Amino acid sequence: MVRLLGRSGARPARRPRAPLVRRTPETSLGGRSLAAQVFVLQVVVVLLLVVAAVVALVLQARRDTTEEARNRSLAVAQTFANSPGILAALRSPDPTAVLQPRAEAARKASEVDFVVVMDPDGIRYTHPKPDRIGKKFVGTLAPAQAGGTVVEQIDGTIGRLVQAVVPVKAADGRVVGLVSAGITTARVGGNANRQLPLVLSTAAVALALATGVRPWSAAACCGRRTVWARAR
Repeated sequence: MVRLLGRSGARPARRPRAPLVRRTPETSLGGRSLAAQVFVLQVVVVLLLVVAAVVALVLQARRDTTEEARNRSLAVAQTFANSPGILAALRSPDPTAVLQPRAEAARKASEVDFVVVMDPDGIRYTHPKPDRIGKKFVGTLAPAQAGGTVVEQIDGTIGRLVQAVVPVKAADGRVVGLVSAGITTARVGGNANRQLPLVLSTAAVALALATGVRPWSAAACCGRRTVWARAR
């Protein structure tokens, strides 16, 4: 057999191909399992943040509500006790006839739940419910009867409220009457009620992002890492 010049009977050796890496069911399951763990962790973190925010808001709202109720009830009671004509009305033959319309006007203008004027023994001259006029005031009176002030939080017939009691003093310093103003904590809790929906809606958006966007990115990332690791 004659060999042609310039040609060789030997075939050139082929370069070895890189091993093909395919995603086996085990690889897919492993990536999905890791992605699921990351997803659950994200959801737990978001839920913890939401719970912490809501608890902090509720606690802060309670403190703010109580403080605002104390300040408002005390301010209204002191203002009415020192208003012009209060001494003359207490000394009049019928204090209720003079003070009841004034107390109701002050109650509505100041947005409190009651303004009650009493004699030094705590017998009511005024009340938003006229059938309670002439009856004993329910609350602590001793410090006010001694010339001081009382601010307390109680559970009344209209709910949880804060009430203040202050004295009405004559020119010589004697206590000739008492004035109480009170407001329910529900009336002054509007700021917290307005903030709570905002916190909850923000939390819902965060949770939706965590459950909607993150799982896809986590799964893709975990899948790429698993394939890369098996290729090595």
